[in-house]
Amino acid sequence: MWQDPPGWERHASQRGGGALFLHNPTTGESEWFTGWVQKTSKWYGRKYWFQPTTGRAEWDLPPSAAASNSGSASSAAAAASSGGQQQQSPFVQQQSSDVPAPSGDKVKSWKEKILAAKAKANAAASTEASPPPPPPPPPPPRAGAAADGDGDSSGDDMEVDADIAGGVELLSPSDIAPAADMLLEDVPSVSLRREELRKDCLQRFADVNEEYGKMIGYSKTCRSCREDGMVVGLSGMFGRFLWVQHMRQTMALASGESTRTSKLPPDPVFPSLENEIDDKLVKELVEGKRSQSQAKRVLQELSSVCRAASVELEVMLQAELPGLQSHVVVLEEEVPTPKGDMGWRPVTGKGARVPGPNPNSSYRLRYVPASAGQTSGRREASFAITGAHLHKTWSAYCRCVGGDSPVWDRNFLRRLFCVLSRYETLSATSDGYQMAFPASGFRLLRHLVSVDCECFASPLNCTLSRFCSVAYDTDKFFGSEGNFFQSEYQQGSFEANPPFVEEVMERMVDHMHHLLRRATGPMSFAVIVPGWDDDGCVSYQNMKNSRFARPHPGFYLTLQKGMHNYRPGMQHRQDVEEKPSNCNTFLFILQNDWGADAWPVSTTSLGQLQAELESEARMLAARNC
Repeated sequence: MWQDPPGWERHASQRGGGALFLHNPTTGESEWFTGWVQKTSKWYGRKYWFQPTTGRAEWDLPPSAAASNSGSASSAAAAASSGGQQQQSPFVQQQSSDVPAPSGDKVKSWKEKILAAKAKANAAASTEASPPPPPPPPPPPRAGAAADGDGDSSGDDMEVDADIAGGVELLSPSDIAPAADMLLEDVPSVSLRREELRKDCLQRFADVNEEYGKMIGYSKTCRSCREDGMVVGLSGMFGRFLWVQHMRQTMALASGESTRTSKLPPDPVFPSLENEIDDKLVKELVEGKRSQSQAKRVLQELSSVCRAASVELEVMLQAELPGLQSHVVVLEEEVPTPKGDMGWRPVTGKGARVPGPNPNSSYRLRYVPASAGQTSGRREASFAITGAHLHKTWSAYCRCVGGDSPVWDRNFLRRLFCVLSRYETLSATSDGYQMAFPASGFRLLRHLVSVDCECFASPLNCTLSRFCSVAYDTDKFFGSEGNFFQSEYQQGSFEANPPFVEEVMERMVDHMHHLLRRATGPMSFAVIVPGWDDDGCVSYQNMKNSRFARPHPGFYLTLQKGMHNYRPGMQHRQDVEEKPSNCNTFLFILQNDWGADAWPVSTTSLGQLQAELESEARMLAARNC
């Protein structure tokens, strides 16, 4: 347990959302409190460990943190008893393992930049006397927290601002999408029950709609209902319903307009909103020869069963989370057997060396419940993953939680299983929701506008190490910065390839305009959307006519159908090549004035990008001939 060093007092920062910092009244020094403290969960009645600086929380104290706590206290005590001589702060040296130390002159991550600024300030203080420094800068705001004012930035809000003029390109802590409560996470049994409930809700949606007869119309949904059955035909509409309702719920929570009373966050898949009717879905049902009242009744019934599913999962999560460590997930590698066929071999081992997964092998994660059959959701289940994606997620996990966890680490496997289960559930209606821009496209965008963060991605399909995602409760352990609709970025260059759902794209453009207006530094968005250019497509019209559109309003790049590639949505299941796009794609560049100066684009440079993407598509077509 952390012991405060002699002569230092612990305080809660008013500007930092209550985060703790240590202050020495004798020397006037102030530093963030970086030790781990033990708290009791109000929701579950269990004790857990919490680190105020990073917002990280764990049920068990990480081994590296135990040494860090004891070592930090002793070094801080030595500093406090040094006779008043100015020395470099001991707290800067003892950051936890999940906060990397700065390396080299070109610092990239936001954590490194903040640490570099603090190290520079302490080095300056050790060479010349200076007045007592102001209190430390506030930590990143929590997801959805609004920035003070309307994009204005005052110099006294951050110590690190002064270092920008010194040649160090810094991001403020508010530049990143902040971490929410790191304590809450999904449980394998709950994730499997969520998939069962998804099927039940879709079936109920189909049954209620079928009471009004066949879907008689010429839309894609109507034809599929007649040819493939009501369940298959309505699956796409059901997926759009979930995406839109989840987005509305997220934005209501971020704006403080939610009427939700539970202390737990809402279920990440099933909406708990009441009487939220999507006019676009009503229109789709009306095209199938339903009346307005019939269409609304069908959607109200769907909302009702989804709310019931949300309540059931919330109760189940509260019951299952205290026994989190009893949920065992086993990693197995596909290997040849003596009989000549293929079988599964458990992956385990001991020793100091941490072997990585074989990128050329196939693996599966198998859930082995302690009491199968006793609780709904507690059943054996497995998910396949390629060696390359296993290595990718394992590397991201080690970067995020700190240290080198072995690939058979039980926490890693349990959390990865929940990621796989979540995206199987979200993509069961259509894996197109998880399709991604090709790696070559990211390379070109990095060269053109220095893209370094994805607005809509997952640990499975992300290309960049920085990304926002829809499932923060599972993805936070693999580097997710939160839900894009809750972000309050101040600057940066982003790529956005949203789910192709019109209302989601509309709200995305609105949020981008909000960020661009309030930005305190260069900001740029490379937006990739389907080629829907009719007058009724609001997101297309809003981007086309935006004053932030570059190189000028009205300009966008059209990538022709079949002349550019996409990566399949569920690429983690098996090694598959990129595929030609089956529809036109639009590329918009939205930038504020600072962003246009920092990353200028022209019709010529965008034309070169288009030519290279078309060349990649022709090469893929030639290989497949």
